[in-house]
Amino acid sequence: MRVTLIHNPSAGDDEQPEVENLRGRIQMAGHVLLPQVADDDDWQAALAQPTDLIAVAGGDGTIGRVGKMLLGRRGIPIAPLPMGTANNIAHTLGVADIPLEQLIDGWQSADKIPFDAGRMTWPGGSGSFIEGIGAWVMPQADASQTLANLDQADAKIVYALQMLKDRVQHCPAVPVRAVL
Repeated sequence: MRVTLIHNPSAGDDEQPEVENLRGRIQMAGHVLLPQVADDDDWQAALAQPTDLIAVAGGDGTIGRVGKMLLGRRGIPIAPLPMGTANNIAHTLGVADIPLEQLIDGWQSADKIPFDAGRMTWPGGSGSFIEGIGAWVMPQADASQTLANLDQADAKIVYALQMLKDRVQHCPAVPVRAVL
C-alpha cells in the first residue's frame, strides 16, 4: 500500500517516537512510504500525489488541517497516528489508546469510519472545521508561559482544561443559528 505520511515533529511531548522509527515501522509493515513534514511549505502538494492512505502523525491541529484539505475527495482514507497532547479527534474515532505499531499493522484490514466536517459562516467569512474546541482554545494555550513550562503531558492537559473552563465561563453568549 502507498502511504503518504504527514508528520508534525513538534506535536505532543518528548515521549513520542522519533520520525525515523515511525517511518521504519511503516516500511516494516510492507508499505511504500511517501513522507512529508507538516511544517514544510509544500506539505499540501503531497496530498495531491497518488496514494492509498494518508497517515497523519500529530495532534488535532495537524489532523484537522489535513482533513480540511481532503474535504470532497472521496476514497482516500486518513489514518490518524495520535501524537498530540489531547488527541480529541483520535479519541472520537476510537484510536487514541491503540499503540502506533498496532494501528500501522492494522491498516490493510481496518474498517473505514466516515466522519463529517462542520462548516461555519460568520459576518465576513466562512470555513470548515474538523474539531473546533481545540482551535478556539489553542491561541490562548500557545501564549501561555505556564503551559509551556510544564513538562508532563498529564499536567499540561489538566492546565489546558482549566484554561478552557475559564474561557467558557467568561465567554459572552452569542446567538447561533444552526442547520443540521
